[in-house]
Amino acid sequence: MQKAATQFIRKNIVRLMIAGLLIFLATQKNVRFHINLSEPAFAMEARKKATPPAATVPSSKINPEKTRASLLDRTPFGWFRKQGASTPPETRRKVVSNWRTPIDPQAQDAFIRRFAHVAIAERKKFGVPSSLILANGLLQSQAGYNQRVRRGNNYFALPCTPDWRGATMTIAGECYRAYDTAWMSFRDHSLFVAKGPYAPQHYLLDSDYEGWIKQLVANGYPVSAEYAEHLIKRIEQLQLFTIDQQEE
Repeated sequence: MQKAATQFIRKNIVRLMIAGLLIFLATQKNVRFHINLSEPAFAMEARKKATPPAATVPSSKINPEKTRASLLDRTPFGWFRKQGASTPPETRRKVVSNWRTPIDPQAQDAFIRRFAHVAIAERKKFGVPSSLILANGLLQSQAGYNQRVRRGNNYFALPCTPDWRGATMTIAGECYRAYDTAWMSFRDHSLFVAKGPYAPQHYLLDSDYEGWIKQLVANGYPVSAEYAEHLIKRIEQLQLFTIDQQEE
């Protein structure tokens, strides 16, 4: 009997080893399954929090402005490109209202990137050169960091006038218009320049920024001749006139 058993084992040793391995694996699987079943609820919660699933952003929250290629990335404006690490917001610009104060280069680039498409849309609607809109807003708002912007989104230092029915604010004893959004400030500036009392009396091309500026000043637009000259120089220095040719 023992001899027969020995012969059987020798003939079937491979099969017996495979069967033993399968039994071992099945046993281990059952052990793990049993452990998972007996895991306390608080431990399972801790494990879940330790390895959270990848977050997903609802389609309604996606900003189309960030997902599409930027207008400025498709244009040859080398001066738009940021150099080095960004400057902390608290050191970029103090609250000022003097257009002669130097503007932080990175704050300047960020302003142009943010509002270039708005200036293009305003030019196409009202005929005001985009370069004039951007340069005027840049200087009057100190790239968006002065008190008029912080308090009332007034990017162009537009003053209160007898016909103004909107909100107002008083800064350094002067009354200025106030807006709910930056876009409202840009739109009011377009109306003020193109249809207000200082509007050019004859047709000007929407690319003739110098002609627009000189005509506005000649008609009494509330800026000094020195400011007008500086405005033209800033447009040419930054090559903002190239945006006057952009369509979108």
